[in-house]
Amino acid sequence: MPLGQPSTQWERERPRLGAEWGNDEPPDADGVIDALDALTALGGIDIAVASGFFQFLGPARFVAIDPRTWRVLVAAGEFDDPYPEPPSVGDYRRFDDVCRAVMARTGVDAWTLYRALWRSVSELPDAKRGVGSNASP
Repeated sequence: MPLGQPSTQWERERPRLGAEWGNDEPPDADGVIDALDALTALGGIDIAVASGFFQFLGPARFVAIDPRTWRVLVAAGEFDDPYPEPPSVGDYRRFDDVCRAVMARTGVDAWTLYRALWRSVSELPDAKRGVGSNASP
């Protein structure tokens, strides 16, 4: 099998949510919204789960949305409002825009940003981490 060619049936047939998603160029807003719509039309898939698929398919480009990463971005002054329950397509687009801006400012890819956000939550006070009786959602 030549290098760069799909080696399994799954690799040849898996759905592509935009071939460009694995590189540095962001997909257009319509492409992301179309993919979110397609994924959330499936049973049991919400925006947070769909964003996890995005991260799996394009780890250098996408960060999965979740309360933990959102809280760190709030603490860093990137958001003013609490995590939306449940997040909407618009919330995800805003989250994605903020993540891309942070990646551009810091010179890191999405996977590095995601790991940094997850590690940084331990530095937040308990209430901002979602721990304790005064925890925010």
